[in-house]
Amino acid sequence: MRLVVCNFKQFREAVVEGERVLLYGPNGGGKSVLIHLIALFYGAAVGVRIHDERVVSAGDFEKDTYVRFESGEFAAEIVGDRLVYGGREYPLGSELRVASASVWHVDERGFRVFWAGGGCRGVPISGEPLGDRLGYGELRVLCPEAARAVSSYFNVYYDVVEVGGRWLPVDRLSFGQRRLLVLTAAFRLGDVVLVENLEAGLHVGMLADLVTTLPHLKSKVVLETHSGLAVKLALSRGLAAYYVDEGQVKRIQSLDLQLFQRELSVYSSLL
Repeated sequence: MRLVVCNFKQFREAVVEGERVLLYGPNGGGKSVLIHLIALFYGAAVGVRIHDERVVSAGDFEKDTYVRFESGEFAAEIVGDRLVYGGREYPLGSELRVASASVWHVDERGFRVFWAGGGCRGVPISGEPLGDRLGYGELRVLCPEAARAVSSYFNVYYDVVEVGGRWLPVDRLSFGQRRLLVLTAAFRLGDVVLVENLEAGLHVGMLADLVTTLPHLKSKVVLETHSGLAVKLALSRGLAAYYVDEGQVKRIQSLDLQLFQRELSVYSSLL
């Protein structure tokens, strides 16, 4: 997977590549912009709208914008405000429907699944695990394949889960448990997984377990994080990690404490 961005929003020139990518940096640095650009291309490939137009909209593309995306046999470009595929031009947001893939998009509010495959009829897991304004949401496991995918963390049977020897409805799990269930299923069932704010709601042990499993999975993964620990774990597991801030994208080759100075200064002021 390779994304090249020129003259789009805060990015003058940026390149992100790798089958499993982690984006690290402060709020407003551009991590979500990159994720939603990737979502725009995958959406065109599978024939649905995945990206959030509040993050990446047609009005953001200028005459000199150039974006190229490659993933497997799929390659497309955005030149100005037109999507170019196979030598033909299409309006942005066009549903090309030239690929079949299970694409998961998970953020801090909920998640969506597109073109779910395998042995499941429909969406393997659906709902908004972070809940509504009252703090509660709905989450249901709809097929045995999804239950097997998360069984290393929870004993799942359709929409009930065994926790501490007791069977509970899935929607009674804690915030972190529900999000862990969704992320685990996404990584094991999805062909493509796009995650914003990876660490939201996760205990540090949950975060470590998730990142540790990534090198052994089939999914193409793009993760956004604000956690230096996630970066350290990603580097040790062979993920491609990038620092994104003020329109600059830099490959992180090793644990450089200067990158985490803002994070460390907050910790030191509190301890």
